[in-house]
Amino acid sequence: MLLVDHELLPVLLKKEADLGCGRGVAEQLDILFNNLLSNALNYCYQNTTVQVDVKDEGDCFLVTIADKGIGIKKEHLEKVFLEYFRTEAAALINRNSTGLGLPIARQIVEIHGGSIWIESEEKVGTAVFVKFPKGG
Repeated sequence: MLLVDHELLPVLLKKEADLGCGRGVAEQLDILFNNLLSNALNYCYQNTTVQVDVKDEGDCFLVTIADKGIGIKKEHLEKVFLEYFRTEAAALINRNSTGLGLPIARQIVEIHGGSIWIESEEKVGTAVFVKFPKGG
């Protein structure tokens, strides 16, 4: 359980891989996953669960962070990786957001040879997928 805004919110972790075998700088990965988990926690509906899955897919690791929350309109999905972009719904919920979390996340993932993408449905939820190649 995590304490978020003075409420307990369960976070499920399904671990199918040891990310320690993947490449990446621990501090950068910490920033990456803190950004993604923070978004999921900030924009999910109350009394819902944020799910984190880690899968070993042979030549890579796939990490998925999924919430049941406000979601993102289709036309905004690529824009969320632009610096300072925030959807209207997100800005209303989290006025302290800078709109830099996802662009920073994308930079970190790409530095390590990975990819990041989002699948979302407005008013249903969002899943962020991060794929890292194994090695070095």
